Amino acid sequence: MSQIKKVGIQSSEELREDLECPVCFKIPRTTPIYQCDQGHIHCKTCHPRLETCPVCRRPIGNIRSLVLEKVISKLPVQCINTDNGCHDPQALPEKMIQHEKICHFRIVKCILTPCQNSFILSDVVNHLKKKHPEIQLDKGSSAKIACHFDEDQTSKILSPILLSFDNRYFLVCKSIDDRGYFEIKVFLVGALKEAKKFSCVIKAHSESNHSEAMFKGFVSDIEEKPERIAPCLLMHPNQIKEMANEENRLLLDIDIISKEEEAYWSDQWNQEFLTACHNGFSFKVLNQITSSKRKNFNVQDKGGNNGFILACHGGHIETVKCLFVTARENQIDFNQANHRGETGFYLACRDGHADIVKLILSRSQPYIDLNARNYLDKATTPLMIACANNHLEIVKLMIDASVSYHIEIKFNAKDHEGQTAFHYACRCPNGKEIIDLLVGSNGKIGLDILSTNNDGFPGLYYCKEFKNRPLPSTSSDEPRTKRNRIVRLK
Repeated sequence: MSQIKKVGIQSSEELREDLECPVCFKIPRTTPIYQCDQGHIHCKTCHPRLETCPVCRRPIGNIRSLVLEKVISKLPVQCINTDNGCHDPQALPEKMIQHEKICHFRIVKCILTPCQNSFILSDVVNHLKKKHPEIQLDKGSSAKIACHFDEDQTSKILSPILLSFDNRYFLVCKSIDDRGYFEIKVFLVGALKEAKKFSCVIKAHSESNHSEAMFKGFVSDIEEKPERIAPCLLMHPNQIKEMANEENRLLLDIDIISKEEEAYWSDQWNQEFLTACHNGFSFKVLNQITSSKRKNFNVQDKGGNNGFILACHGGHIETVKCLFVTARENQIDFNQANHRGETGFYLACRDGHADIVKLILSRSQPYIDLNARNYLDKATTPLMIACANNHLEIVKLMIDASVSYHIEIKFNAKDHEGQTAFHYACRCPNGKEIIDLLVGSNGKIGLDILSTNNDGFPGLYYCKEFKNRPLPSTSSDEPRTKRNRIVRLK
């Protein structure tokens, strides 16, 4: 039996030698495989460079060896990086080709210009440390960078940074292209397949103003070519001038997040954040929750409510203040509506939370749409719903904001039934004070008191002598005309 096995092994090795390309002395792994008219093979890589067969010197044609292609496709091969230290087992050519693309022992080139040294991927960290001592080595998944620009924005302003965490290395690089655009890219020191398991968040912001630019996407691998489109933060020269301070200084925040960690964290953080907003946790507690870098302040519950909507609905003004403090940094969408079409400002007006309405009116621009309609409720506005629920203080705050601070409040906006806020005030029980307030402010706010709804009635039709008394209804057998018909509030 041993002799048989020995003979089999020798036969296999001899077969491999017979299958080698006579030019590169490698077994072809991909199709097509060519042959001369005498049957001598050569691989597709060497074929374009040949005019005659290297064995018999006969002319080379485009004859394919179909039988040999089938044989080689079923013959296990080793990784081409075996001599570099790869000990992965043999596999079929198709599978081995996929492995070689992500092999940690493959040969790569340094991406830092003008360095073009080649080395084994597993030695890239040692190469960066020895050949590029300007690289800053930081531990952890985040980094804060201060970039100093020249007036012409052409100098090298940022040395590469190597971040190490979870037994992985990430290279943060900058570049300025021919157009003057400023690029920040994040590379994983590893394979592209592994790089797609991570995402990066890059924020550029100024010390002097509150403007910022942000990018979020997958990181690239270390072999990313400059000519290829890679995920990055791209900034126009004019944008840099606007954001940089007097010293041409721009701040960068780099944060790397694994997909698994992001999924786990989001589930935990979402629940804690929404609970804090719903219960009106104090500023201190809520600020602790929002201090994490893995955050999405626009997360919604099953009803479509985000944290701002929950805080406004509950009347938790301290929570609303906290959200305003972090608004610019965390890009909170204050105009987000729930599944019932209600925004946070709409609910504050509906539920009579005057202190929150006052706060929002003082900080509304340019964040909050004060006239956002609830299209699931006849396209009503916050002012309409405040009048319908007889919230006098809120209506007064809106009038004062419009007159004193020139904030746009659409007093003559109509819902789907053609009703204005004045219609809702006139149809609201005990709404005389709001009616008097709107009429008294008519000259300042440009209120159209005589505006009619789809039935042809003005708001005054639904009250008598401004005492908010409905006109007497007609008997059931009397014909209903536009003059005597009463439209009841749903």
